[in-house]
Amino acid sequence: MVTHQFSDALSLTAPAATAITFQAAVTMPSEKTQNKLVVNFGLDPHTLYFQRGPDDLQHASVSCVVWAYPAKGDPIRAEGQTNAALKPDVFQQVMASYLPCSRSLSLKPGPYTLRLGVLDNNSNLIGATSTHVNVP
Repeated sequence: MVTHQFSDALSLTAPAATAITFQAAVTMPSEKTQNKLVVNFGLDPHTLYFQRGPDDLQHASVSCVVWAYPAKGDPIRAEGQTNAALKPDVFQQVMASYLPCSRSLSLKPGPYTLRLGVLDNNSNLIGATSTHVNVP
């Protein structure tokens, strides 16, 4: 089952998954981010499944997820789905750059290991990686 595979890919001991490639930028909590840590993903559109619909738009559906593992305890999770329905000109722009998605979560001060993951809901392909942050 894909949900189980995706959860496994988000565990601390899982290796990086590279079927979906992406870059991510982490913004620390501040007044501007309403005191939430924000992760902005830039997904490589060439690793995503787009399908032209009867509306002549290019459709894609991805789940972008952040699991923040504290030193002790269960991860704090920010999960959500992003659906795209792109006009031909916007689709060409996205194919020349990236598909964005963003997740935010409230974290107490301290060190965390972030597990970042992307699931293409149409192809079931996964991308996942880890990074470390210290929330002030």
